[in-house]
Amino acid sequence: MRQLILALFILFVVELVVIIEVGLHIGALYTVTALFVFMLLGVALVKARFRAAFIEMQDNPRPSLHILWIPLAGFFMLIPGFVSDAIGLLLLIPAVQHFLERRITDAVNHGKTFWFYGQSGHTRDNGRIIDAEYTEIHEEHSDDGKDGDPKGSDRN
Repeated sequence: MRQLILALFILFVVELVVIIEVGLHIGALYTVTALFVFMLLGVALVKARFRAAFIEMQDNPRPSLHILWIPLAGFFMLIPGFVSDAIGLLLLIPAVQHFLERRITDAVNHGKTFWFYGQSGHTRDNGRIIDAEYTEIHEEHSDDGKDGDPKGSDRN
């Protein structure tokens, strides 16, 4: 949690420095206008990507992880600043999303075992989830102990 707060603080400081530098070069009015236009562009792009993700969720019951990047991209696009807008735009690019998905999938697969709802273990093998249930079947044994009952052999 500390790392996230530190990263957001560093992003805030970098955003201020970049906005001030851009403002010095092109003027305050153009800087504010550019920030507003980038914010509107980001909202429009995120809205379009949400539509595409919604269609994918209707067609595929198990959508890919790239749907997670859309709200994060929207968050970065709504923060006033050029650096956050660039990060938000990068998160909307499918190649960047696939790269990040591979990194996350590799990190998750490194652990190999997952527990969902505390009920059953799932092991990931080559990108497939393997899940199994079993039922113990107790066969009735005869009294002569010939059915494989280890206790039956001691009865004689």
